[in-house]
Amino acid sequence: MPSPIRTQNCHFATSEGRRLYQEDQVTCDVNLTFPLLGSDGLEDVKVGAVAVFDGHMGCAASEIAANVSLDKLMLKHNSSIEQSSNAKELLKSSLVTTIHDIDAEFSEVALENNIYSGSTAVVALIHDNHVLVANVGDSKAFLCSQKNISHEAGAASLGGLFAKELTRDHNAHSSDERARIEASGGVFTFLRNFTPLLNGHFPMNRAIGDVPLKRSGIIADPEITDCLSLTSKDKFLVVSSDGILHRSTPQQVCNFLNEVGDHSDPSLLAQQLIQKAYFHRRLHFYCW
Repeated sequence: MPSPIRTQNCHFATSEGRRLYQEDQVTCDVNLTFPLLGSDGLEDVKVGAVAVFDGHMGCAASEIAANVSLDKLMLKHNSSIEQSSNAKELLKSSLVTTIHDIDAEFSEVALENNIYSGSTAVVALIHDNHVLVANVGDSKAFLCSQKNISHEAGAASLGGLFAKELTRDHNAHSSDERARIEASGGVFTFLRNFTPLLNGHFPMNRAIGDVPLKRSGIIADPEITDCLSLTSKDKFLVVSSDGILHRSTPQQVCNFLNEVGDHSDPSLLAQQLIQKAYFHRRLHFYCW
């Protein structure tokens, strides 16, 4: 039995949909403590973290990533605190190194044991009213933020929620991703109404693991959305696998959250979104 994956102080929902088993994993803790070098020496700062790993070809990659990601992130940060007092830069560099190390360590084990599993990764960190996001693959993170409605008299009132996307999908619809893959020898299979598949397998061009596809350009380099300042108008941070977004846009998710009258139970909101998407594909969803 794998060890329990950390999900402390946070709200989420999962479903394997029509699959026989769950390939995706979530890990989160919204009350982590990180040391930071300040003018008076080391001081503790609070960091919230959530990560979603959308596995494929089994759950080996996503389970390992979810089990070790937060501990490894803290270890990388703690080993670098004397190099800088800039918390945001330390978190950014620690996050990038963590994802690279998880990929390298898992890929070595996978190669030795003929494991073909892979996983996307999307990790969101919140510190000092800023959000930092790292993305590998086609899972998503976005904010649902309150918008102003302007009136002719010049006054403004609060309207519905609008989506601020914090990630972009790494697939052949991105011209730079497609060029990078084709330069590495990868070939895309084009099917009507579907995202092109790398070597006929998967739509994403970046992933943890996927050892057989690394020679075709699969990489685990995370794309970082630099620290975005949060305000009182940012009502929800959504971190999800691609499941709910095959038939819904981030804006439609925000519209749904805006229409729900009771926001007191984020886990229930996440479960309701899963129910809306259940008949399309399996998914993994987290709502903060």
